[in-house]
Parts: sequence; C-alpha cells; structure tokens
Amino acid sequence: MISKNFIKTMVNSGAILGVFGDVDNGKTTLLSKIFNKKFYEREGITQKTRILELNYKENFFIFIDTPGHCSFSTTINNIINISDIYIIVIDILVGISKNLILILKNILKKKKNSIFLINKIDKVNSIEKKIMIEKIKKDILNIGFFLEEYGGEDLLIDISAKKKIGIEILLENIFLLSSILEESKKDFGFVLKIRSSKYMKFSNLLILKKGFLNVKDYIYFKNKKIKVTNIKRNGLFLNRISNYLVFEFLSDFLDVGEKFYLKKIKTKKKDKVSVFFKKNTYFKSFIFKTDCFSKYYAFKKIILEFENRINFLILNVGKLFFSDIKLAESLKQEIIFFSEKKCFNKFVLYFSNIYQIYSFLKKTYKKSNLLSQAKVIKIFKKNEKYFCGCKVLIGVFKNNNKVEILSKKKILYSKILSLMVKKNQKDYVNIGEYCGVFLENYKPIIGDLISIYE
Repeated sequence: MISKNFIKTMVNSGAILGVFGDVDNGKTTLLSKIFNKKFYEREGITQKTRILELNYKENFFIFIDTPGHCSFSTTINNIINISDIYIIVIDILVGISKNLILILKNILKKKKNSIFLINKIDKVNSIEKKIMIEKIKKDILNIGFFLEEYGGEDLLIDISAKKKIGIEILLENIFLLSSILEESKKDFGFVLKIRSSKYMKFSNLLILKKGFLNVKDYIYFKNKKIKVTNIKRNGLFLNRISNYLVFEFLSDFLDVGEKFYLKKIKTKKKDKVSVFFKKNTYFKSFIFKTDCFSKYYAFKKIILEFENRINFLILNVGKLFFSDIKLAESLKQEIIFFSEKKCFNKFVLYFSNIYQIYSFLKKTYKKSNLLSQAKVIKIFKKNEKYFCGCKVLIGVFKNNNKVEILSKKKILYSKILSLMVKKNQKDYVNIGEYCGVFLENYKPIIGDLISIYE
C-alpha cells in the first residue's frame, strides 16, 4: 500500500486504459488474469463500470472495464472521452460485430492509440488463426484504423486471456505507449464513477491526471466549483493526492466523464438566449428513480427525445423508500422506478428494462395534443424585424398563441404577435391557407415547423 508521505511528494506517470469489446469477447477474463482476481458478472454480461489500478514498472495504469451491451452507450462514450489508450478485445471466432463497429467509430474520432487484442486464439488451429486474423485486420482497416504493420500507430496482438498467452506483451506495449503520451499544460482530472451514499451525498470516484490536490482546495467544473472536504484512498483519509491516483470524496452528484480543473478556467461569455414559456410547455411530469448509475445514464439518453414534452421533476439513484412515495403523493406525480426489484404502489410505475420505459414514454408523448402546425416557406425582413411566410398544414392557426418551433432539430419557444393574410390582420388562418407570421424574438429559417399544442 502507498504511504501517506510518499503520496505527498511524488509525481506519477501512467495512463487511463479503456477496455472495450462486445458481450462475451473476453474483457473481464483478460482483466481477471492481469489482476489475478475473479470478477462477478450478471448472466455473463458486465453491467457496471469496473475500475482497476495496476502498478507496472513504477507506472500507474487505470483499467476501466466497460459494459459490452449497446444499451449502455452513454457510459461507453464517457469512458472513450477520458481514456488515453484504447484496448479493444475481439473474439477471433466472432470477429467485429455491428455493436463493436459503432464503438470503434467513436474511438476513431479521438485520434488516440488503440491496441486490438484478438482473443481466444487457443480455440483455433494455426491455419484457421491466420485466415481469421487477416479478415479481422481488413475490417479494422476498413473502419479507418492504421495498424503498425502497415506503417500506422495502432497495435494488433493475438492473445488467449484464458491461457494467459500474450498478456505480458500487452503490458509492455501499454508501458511503451504511455511513455509517449502528450502532457497537458493544465492540472485536471475526471469523474470516473459515482456511488450513492448517506445524507443525500454521493461517493465520487475521481482521478487526477496532472497536478496535486489538497484537502480544502477547490476543483472547478464547467458550471460549478466544489470544495474538497475529504480525500479517501484505499480506506485511508489523506491530506493530499497526486496525479494518476484514483481517490474518492463525498459531495453532491457529479456526472461520469465530467472534466475538472485545479484552477478556475476562463470561459468566453456566451450570448444570452431567451427561452420563452418553457415552464408551460410540458404536458406530463414524472419522478424517476433507479437502483444503479449505468441504468441512470441509459435513461438520461432516451429522455432527450421527449425532453420538451415530458418533464422529470427529480432524477435520482438508490433504493425506493417510503419517503419517495410520500413525496410523489404530495406532488401528485408518479414515480418511474427502473430496477430488478419489483415495487407495486398506485404512485409507482415499475419497469425492469429500458425498452419498456421507452415504449411507455413514446405513448405518453403522443398524448400531447397537437392543435395546429404551419411550415415556414418564405422569409421577409422589414424594419430590422423578421416575418415568415407560412402554409398552415394542420388545424386552425390562431393569433396570440404560444408556439413551439422545430428549427434544425432544436426546439424553440415563442409567441405569435401578428397574423396577416394579404396585408390584412387576421385572428386565425385555416388549414391549407397561406399567411404572414411575426413571432416574438425569433429569426426564421425556411423549413421550420411552428406548432400550437393544447
């Protein structure tokens, strides 16, 4: 175990290693052999992020085992963003699946070093092995990676995780790649994992990639700063932590993958954008609770599709308590509870998988009644104001109504200030008719859809 005094003075070298692969490709077996530990998997699938530390040749390497299933894509993308080196495990008998292709395309965008591990070579003979590896190489090149044997920087190693073949070669290559990583000028780190704790606080697992962090220092996120009141590592409370060491501290909820700095970042002032009537545009509200963070992130991803029609008053992680039900009762709202443990109550809607929730939200979304809709087909400018020529597609378009505008896949909110037909002011315009519309604080784009909901 690292002593407190050593942590105070040392500057470490190392890397964050994201381990990726499809279900049953052998990621967890590989890590169990590297760390000489057995890891539990539910139904043979990694469902939670696993973070492991390895001291190899006086370098600190953080391995992050990712879920293989596509429904955990948000968690996978967060780990892609924070990793220095990517380890991609491929089953020689299966090759590169459609799910893995999606992961590899996201990895390719980051332009960092990748190590491809062709696993389970013990299950094929030498002739089969050569044919299968050549096919996988072609698939890797077709995606856009440039392997070392063709003059590139991405490595390919054939291994058998089960038989420990090729593991020492892998560790040696990780060590060599970590020694040529570019060093950042700023002191920063990442949030790796969150666990629910007592008293509405969360035990946040962080890694400091560069610099030194002391108790009572502040860490700066994009929109907030947090005072570090405690630093805990391997069960010990420390006064200081240095780079490439994973530590935890108790604070409010943080997002996995969030970047933090040790000094305040100067950000450019953004133009203020007015958002009109957002509070009044929701047609249904819920409380959401789930029992683990991977489910929480999967849920956060699917609700983006419904965010302007369905409101979630509270998003929380942990067990469902009687106090949650009492809160739902007082707010007159239902709880969407996403868990393996069933719960039946008139205020609780229980779901065991993400697809059930998606189907339910889709049905709820459709219940928001669309009264009228018009399409922008022409734009006029008069006295520095924008007017849009529209055709009414659905229902009766009425003056002085609050509207929702779909503009380039973004949702905007405004109000009809003027409705005209042939230079005459109108109170309403019927379906199929053309009109001129002036909206509050809105710069129109041809093709925008202007909708009025009940």
